Amino acid sequence: MSFINYVVEHLNYFYVKALEKEIGRELFLNKNELNKIVKAYKFGLNPEYHPLVQIANMLTNAGLHERSNEFYRRYLKKNKNKFAHSLYLQNLLLSSSATNQILHEAHRYWAERYEKKSLKPLWGAQKNRAVNKKIKIGYVCHFFSNSISQNVFLPFLKKHDRTKFEIYCYDDGETEDKYKVYADHWCDIRKLSDKKVAKLIADDGIDILQELNGICLINRFGALAYRPAPIQINWYNHTSTTGLSCVDYVMSDKVSILDSDLPYFVEDAYRHKDFIAAVHFDAEKFGPLVQMTPAAGNKFVTFGYFGASHKITQETIELWSQVLNLVPHSKLVLKCATLTHEKYRKIFLGHFLKHGITEAQIIFDDWSDQATTLQKYNNMDIMLDSSPVNGGSTMFEALLQGVPVVTLMGKRWAARSGPSVLTTLKRPELIAHSPNEYVDIAVRLANDIPRLNDYRKKLREEMLSSPLTNFDQFYQNFEEAYLYMWNRWCQDRVSHS
Repeated sequence: MSFINYVVEHLNYFYVKALEKEIGRELFLNKNELNKIVKAYKFGLNPEYHPLVQIANMLTNAGLHERSNEFYRRYLKKNKNKFAHSLYLQNLLLSSSATNQILHEAHRYWAERYEKKSLKPLWGAQKNRAVNKKIKIGYVCHFFSNSISQNVFLPFLKKHDRTKFEIYCYDDGETEDKYKVYADHWCDIRKLSDKKVAKLIADDGIDILQELNGICLINRFGALAYRPAPIQINWYNHTSTTGLSCVDYVMSDKVSILDSDLPYFVEDAYRHKDFIAAVHFDAEKFGPLVQMTPAAGNKFVTFGYFGASHKITQETIELWSQVLNLVPHSKLVLKCATLTHEKYRKIFLGHFLKHGITEAQIIFDDWSDQATTLQKYNNMDIMLDSSPVNGGSTMFEALLQGVPVVTLMGKRWAARSGPSVLTTLKRPELIAHSPNEYVDIAVRLANDIPRLNDYRKKLREEMLSSPLTNFDQFYQNFEEAYLYMWNRWCQDRVSHS
């Protein structure tokens, strides 16, 4: 072994020892596991594998968001890396301590660090920008065909009025050919740089461009920085300002974004009256409703959460624990992809044990396909929503299966999507405006079997007659938004010419 390798090995040894002392207990990581993390970065030298970034990501999945923020900040203090910084912003959105002000400042700092601002807009090459022209809409995404998009975005694509709009999809993922007929033009951009993607979009003459990815690992905000389209929008996967000057609008609704939130957005906020999305109801996927809530036969109440584990904060665990402690013999079923791993199950069980919950009350369910998952809602009496980032598709699934969802109205966009859904459904009694009220609503529901049965009988029909499953109305809302944005832009051009 050379002297240099000898020194590196010993440095690794001391680094692993330091990490083991600092984080080993929290994540149940032993010396060998930490050594693998360190070596993965040493041999790959990819920021994704940097020990601090890996540990921060693990802490997020373990429901320890504030600790995760510490590790991200420690890494970013000495390293300029867009990938790791994007992960940090995602974690910050999940953090209970993040206010509108904190999110605004963090996103502006991210934008100042990485956004190319001196670029000449590419869209100017296209001259046909008349008010009454057929408007070209572009969608950029890497998950066009995942299970959520199949029920939300792809049915929306089909609804576009082709006499008014021409649709382009710029695909950064692996979309099946059967879905590509939903757009007039489908472009695979996986191997293209941001600059080449921007040129492609500009050459296509796109008028309105939607970046659907959000600030996640795969996004094309770098392409938007070249200004390939005159109107550029963030919608669908990032519930905060992007901080980017190249994004003109965010799209949401009047419950999720209040007037008091507007100063914290770099973009203009276009707000719909109703919740900003709808779900396609497939009768073959959604089985028949259970006639009685399971508590009637079980003699105990089953609460449930089928969302992502990274949305479960320590504050959420404390709320859920208060509910479980006040409802004798109750149980909580957690069905999350990350919680199929034994290590994470052990960590989350420990979180609940600290609040006086017994091991028998927490049930970890295994992974299942969507059809099986939908049937498993029939074993749940009440769904408990997460905070400060509310559930998304799982809330729709629960309500369509007749399961009431208790949610908490928060102080920013991500914490108000659940209340927005229930406001649109006209079920305000399930919306809490304080942590104490959240607990009270859940406990009162658990002690009222007739009321739970009433929800079981009514919620699906209420969903099917609401804007939450009405794709015609959903599309009309978007059509109005696109026409408003386009007319406004054209008028601005005339006034400045």
